[in-house]
Amino acid sequence: LKKIKVTDDFDLEVDGKYYALLIGNSNYVNWASLKSPKNDVKEIEKVLNTQYDFEEVITIINGTEKEIMKGFKKLSNITTDSDYVLIYYSGHGDNTGMNNYWIPVDGSKETGLGDWINTSEIAYYIRDQIANRHIVLMSDSCYFDIETKGNQKIDNRKSLSYQKLLTRRAIMLIQSGSNEPVLDSTDDKHSMFANSFINSLKSNERVIKMTEIIDEILLSHSGMQQQPLGVRVKGWGDNFGDFLFIAKK
Repeated sequence: LKKIKVTDDFDLEVDGKYYALLIGNSNYVNWASLKSPKNDVKEIEKVLNTQYDFEEVITIINGTEKEIMKGFKKLSNITTDSDYVLIYYSGHGDNTGMNNYWIPVDGSKETGLGDWINTSEIAYYIRDQIANRHIVLMSDSCYFDIETKGNQKIDNRKSLSYQKLLTRRAIMLIQSGSNEPVLDSTDDKHSMFANSFINSLKSNERVIKMTEIIDEILLSHSGMQQQPLGVRVKGWGDNFGDFLFIAKK
């Protein structure tokens, strides 16, 4: 167990390591280029490496299908069931019928050619391949939805202690919108979704819960048509834990 001092009279016992996979696709071959994804993940990478104790941050900029799936494969090879895993995607997305996709930078403009990433593949890795105690998937993408059994909206259990939240299982999905278009950049640098996440990470001096970050993301979009969504994936084993971002002293 690794003890982390939060305040003079409060320690957290962390028995796993923190990992992140960040994917930012901006420079598309067949789709319109996007300003924010590359900027978003580079800034998130910087904050995680400077303000937080992450064992490894895997960053993929302008990833092809193979490069993105290699990132997932690498995560599956290095994590254990005591670890805390953050996955963040920013880029184009699309859907056809019942299927939802992430679009790699070299993805074709039309579906059916085998070079889009079906979100069922992502769900398979999260559910069955990447060992973890807590895993959070954040997707800043149009038309993104993962089929989850037994979903329920996130309930911010403020009465639970940080240690209990850290110990219990947590599987959480946060997306910038559902089956709708989402804005690329609101300030010529970051998307609103990413900007809220980055600001929450930067302003945290001790511990911040993922549920608190989700609340801030929702508030940041309150005047917009775009509606972010945060869910606990009970059908995949969530047990009301919470992903804690613990700042370095």
